[in-house]
Amino acid sequence: MADSVVAAPATPVAPASQTAEPAAGVTPAAAPTPSTAAAAGDPAAPAPAEGVKTELGKPSEAKPSEAVPFDATKLILPEGMKADDPVFKDFAATFADDKLDEQTRGQKLIDLYTNQVKGLKDAQMQAWKTTNEGWVNEVKSDPEIGGAKFETTKTTIAKAIDSLGPELSVSFRQGLDATGAGNHPAIWKGLAKMAALLTEGGHVSGNPAKAAPDIGSTFFPNSKMK
Repeated sequence: MADSVVAAPATPVAPASQTAEPAAGVTPAAAPTPSTAAAAGDPAAPAPAEGVKTELGKPSEAKPSEAVPFDATKLILPEGMKADDPVFKDFAATFADDKLDEQTRGQKLIDLYTNQVKGLKDAQMQAWKTTNEGWVNEVKSDPEIGGAKFETTKTTIAKAIDSLGPELSVSFRQGLDATGAGNHPAIWKGLAKMAALLTEGGHVSGNPAKAAPDIGSTFFPNSKMK
């Protein structure tokens, strides 16, 4: 009978709930993070979110888009302005000049705006002055109130305005001056007619005056005297 061979007992396996503790002085390996996995070239690792710091300590930034060059021909001009307008040409030249820094360009645009506003204001004032001068010449040459009658008409209107009283007459004249109405021919004619109505004499009766009674009739009204 052959000798029996007895097999060595198998090493018992520890239950899943029991884990072996690491040996003293040995640090367990950390699980890879998404950033470290991506840095290691793991294709399955998720990419870090935009703006989140990477392992190099720098935020991931998107590449800025290139600036669109200025093109004056693509601008939408306001009504009444044309591309050959001197103001628009100055504006376009200021924007297109790449030798200007931002501060200088801004100052040039402010100066352009200021000069344009001043020019418009001066043109309006000159037009208003020309209009009033035309009204005055029309009044002075009018056959009814102008010519040789101008000074008389002016005096008559002044007296009519004075009759309004010290306060109202002053305010009335201020209104005429502020609006320019004091130079308008229609205002002159209207005031002249109203002033003429105020200064015309009243109606004189045609009845003759009664004869004065004699002395006897005055003292003895009941006496019949011949």
